[in-house]
Amino acid sequence: MDTINWGFLGAGNIANCLAPAVKNTEGAVLYGCAARTREKADAFASRWEIPLAYDSYDKLISDRKVDVIYIATPHMNHAELAIKAMKAGKAVLCEKPAAVNAAQLQEIMEVSKQTGMFFMEALWSRFQPAYLETMRLIKNGELGEIKAVYADFCNNVPYTPGSRLYEPELAGGALLDMGIYPLMYALSIASAVQGVPFNSVKTLSTRTSCRKTALGLDAFESIMLDFAGKDKGDLFASPAESSFPAVLTSGLDAGCGDHFKAAKIIGSKATLHIPGFWYAQQINIIGSDGNLIEQKKLPFRVNGYEYEVAEVMHCLAASSGPDVERPVIESELHSHADSMRLIKLMDSFRSEWGIVYPFEKDMKKGKSGADALEKLSAEKISCGVTGAGMASEKAPDKGKTEAQSAGTKDKKIDDTIVVYTDGACSGNPGRGGWGAVIIVDGKEHPMSGGEKLTTNNRMELMAAIEALEAVLEERLWRNRKVCLVSDSQYVKNGIQTWIKNWKKNGWRTSNKEPVKNKDLWLELDEAVSKLDIEWRWVKGHAGNKYNEMCDRMAVEAGQKM
Repeated sequence: MDTINWGFLGAGNIANCLAPAVKNTEGAVLYGCAARTREKADAFASRWEIPLAYDSYDKLISDRKVDVIYIATPHMNHAELAIKAMKAGKAVLCEKPAAVNAAQLQEIMEVSKQTGMFFMEALWSRFQPAYLETMRLIKNGELGEIKAVYADFCNNVPYTPGSRLYEPELAGGALLDMGIYPLMYALSIASAVQGVPFNSVKTLSTRTSCRKTALGLDAFESIMLDFAGKDKGDLFASPAESSFPAVLTSGLDAGCGDHFKAAKIIGSKATLHIPGFWYAQQINIIGSDGNLIEQKKLPFRVNGYEYEVAEVMHCLAASSGPDVERPVIESELHSHADSMRLIKLMDSFRSEWGIVYPFEKDMKKGKSGADALEKLSAEKISCGVTGAGMASEKAPDKGKTEAQSAGTKDKKIDDTIVVYTDGACSGNPGRGGWGAVIIVDGKEHPMSGGEKLTTNNRMELMAAIEALEAVLEERLWRNRKVCLVSDSQYVKNGIQTWIKNWKKNGWRTSNKEPVKNKDLWLELDEAVSKLDIEWRWVKGHAGNKYNEMCDRMAVEAGQKM
């Protein structure tokens, strides 16, 4: 390949960090970007002089000229988008964590093998000069025997409604966002000490503690890992003779400037002090007397992200050419197995702390994967509906509808009314429509409508409002439990979380701007207040029978306007 076209999914802070790195890497081309809204995509494209901007992730993924997809979205849909991109023939660089849990990552790895497409977790520190030099010093014995490791990554991030760090449904908390760095560093040091691959590091014990947020996420954690030291080949030596502890902290509510953003590697000969270890451009070598021996300066060429970009380019180049027998699907510097070692450890920590993200609660044991946000267990889902693309133990009985078959598994859910909704808009703003299906006792009640000039978000809201008002109008329905299933995070997050703060702030956002679509939010809030309702999210355009039905009705209703 002479040039490699990069496509960005997401236009937030981290995407703005990688863009200049791609722009300044030889052979890499900033070809396209996609965001949830046209405005965000256009603004990002304008800033970085990107030719194409899409308001849909799927549109960018399906663009045949894109070679690499960079995923810079919230954690909870990393796996879903990575799998979709690889199945579309794209290499993938995915922001850390590569997935929310080990089951999702396992599915990513399997798809990478099946498709022959490259996948790498964007753990940028592992490719930087300071990191590589640190590992070289340890391997060469220049620090002597490693006695202890300390690594901290703590910030004081004010709570903001809808923030990915504070929202359980966005897989928030400190561990996946910040704690992964100290953990990665500790495992890397142990790998260098033990002389084994990163994913084969031996641990002797683990101790952890965690302070939680009001919503049950990890706000601050301390982790102590005891690592086996270098094997001395002495059958009578105690493992404790060469073992060393790693004391790690991460937090999102306990910052102190740069004082809790450093690593210290204590050796028998010298100690390394590395400020901002995950983005360091210098290493301080300190003697046992506390005096500075040497300060190694290792400046970035661009901003530190260029090294992971270069690694992707290197791996893709190794896959091209007539003499290549098999494609390169992973990096030797940060392999699939390395990512798996990290996520399994983080899974174990979350399990110990009792932290389970909402979308994980309904994943069938051992069956979770990249579409875990969409596949809901038929045994656990209170909605009692099993459609295409939703997990199920077995196919529905012949002669029964899907709703009836799923509902017979648990008498407690027989009375639940299931509502599917969707909205669509051509032009946004432009002609739009909404569609809904109300499922009562196995019988489907479809409904739809449209407007000449509207937006997609308004149609998503209208679908929910009209369907719930229809439930309230029926005397025999209004007192039954309702499960509303939507593919709109905007509607679900808005009515469950954001609306509380909008009301407190006089219908202003956290940016002090007036809340858009206030009239519809008020209508929806009123309808919800009169019902016993549960909200579910389902991935759109993924084969779910009722979601697809609602989408078709919404599009058709809009076309009639």
